[in-house]
Amino acid sequence: GEAVLTFTAFPLDPCQGASVDMLTTNILPLPEVNLPAVMDVCETQEIWLTANASDFVSIEWVTDGDGTFSNPNATTTQYFPGQLDLNTGELNITACVEGGSPCFGSDCATIYMTISDAATTNAPNSRTKCESDPVPLNSVAFNYSYTLWTTEGDGTFANAGALNTTYYPGEQDKENGGTLVTINAYGNGACVNFPATKDVQVILLPLPDVDAGDMQLLCYGYNLPLNAAVSNYTSVNWSTSGDGTFGNPSSPNTTYFPGNNDYNSGYFELTITAQPVTPCVLSVSDVLEITVVEQPVAEILTPSGQQLCEGQSLQLGAQAGDFVALEWESTGDGYFDDPASLNPVYYHGPVSDLSGQPVIISVTAFAAPNCGPDATDQLSVSFNPIPEVFSGPDMAICETGGQLSASAENYSALQWESTGDGYFSNPGILNPVYFPGPGDIGQGVVSICLYAAGIGNCDDVSDCLQLNIIQEPFIDIIPDSETICWEEVYVFEDVIAENYDDLLWFTVNGGGDFSDEN
Repeated sequence: GEAVLTFTAFPLDPCQGASVDMLTTNILPLPEVNLPAVMDVCETQEIWLTANASDFVSIEWVTDGDGTFSNPNATTTQYFPGQLDLNTGELNITACVEGGSPCFGSDCATIYMTISDAATTNAPNSRTKCESDPVPLNSVAFNYSYTLWTTEGDGTFANAGALNTTYYPGEQDKENGGTLVTINAYGNGACVNFPATKDVQVILLPLPDVDAGDMQLLCYGYNLPLNAAVSNYTSVNWSTSGDGTFGNPSSPNTTYFPGNNDYNSGYFELTITAQPVTPCVLSVSDVLEITVVEQPVAEILTPSGQQLCEGQSLQLGAQAGDFVALEWESTGDGYFDDPASLNPVYYHGPVSDLSGQPVIISVTAFAAPNCGPDATDQLSVSFNPIPEVFSGPDMAICETGGQLSASAENYSALQWESTGDGYFSNPGILNPVYFPGPGDIGQGVVSICLYAAGIGNCDDVSDCLQLNIIQEPFIDIIPDSETICWEEVYVFEDVIAENYDDLLWFTVNGGGDFSDEN
């Protein structure tokens, strides 16, 4: 980008030495412009041109066609093809740049541009069909390489790549009453990225929506009011499997007058049929099942008065008929696994049910409208807590007997039992006296148990303790009588004493003293 020039002056003889000077010169480039050699565009796209230019002070775009530029003196410009351009399908576009001082040169570059014809397509604006029918689609296209049908819905095409195909609506399409489908025609060359499109509105008319109602119970001897829900129809008609008649068979809301066979058979069906709106042709029907009932009956089969134990459940069973609903109830704090069934299980609660007092459980069979009073039945059951018993801690008693100290709850009866040969003052009370037998006394120990019988079907429980038998003290002075002299000291030489803790010598009518009364 620069050059250094050196000027040297050599002296005349006889002078020696030379004079040197230097000049630095900046070298500026000439203007330059570059463009793609070839460009293929579609007639429907916007044509933007950008020149790769440098070292210029001005630029100008020109064409040998009849189009125009948005700005012919800008580096980037938009070209608008003329009719001749579109007819011939080809043209040259040139960009020239001019340099400034001191480089007054110029440079030009040319693009050979081809313009491809855009694809075109057409189809009907809309198609109206019944929601149950497939939708035929027709279209035409020109200057295309391939076509493709697309949808905003959830349906499918028989052949999405054919100009003429069939659309099968999806469930969401039917729910929405239709959808929008589009034919896309993709052009040739550069026009493949600029497809021609046409939207077709698919309108789906619904089939009749018919609901005759839920199964009903009809009380013997009564007429039946009918209130069907029907929409998207032109007409309706009621029919029966029995021998009754309708007040107006052409109205969704009418009255059915059952015949004798209807009442006697106990069951019949009513059918309502709705005719569709054009172009739908399929009629739609719904059936209402009718059961003829009389006054309800209900009987509990589970025995009343049962005595159950804590933790046990009660399996209930009942027979009932001619009811519209069934419900079990309890006066306690328990619950049913299925209070609407004939055979539920009842689980007792934690407080009032376990009081041991009777709990009333009832079942109600609710009558059909105008079919008399509801039917009820009940039973009682008691839930008893598990018995508890404590015979007391291990203890020691005298061989003559000892008072026991036990505790017990939630029992129906008590029974003391011994592994030895002793006996109880009353084996059926909580705290009797136990009198050891000879074997007990000889062994010196005996095991006794208290059994508490559960209330109802509660299991018995028991608890045991060990009694250590302490024999009574025994003493024998030998001989039984003795005669001594006045002021003589008497020595007891043959005395037997057993089973004692302490000894005490004393006289009941004498005035003497003992050497050691203990």
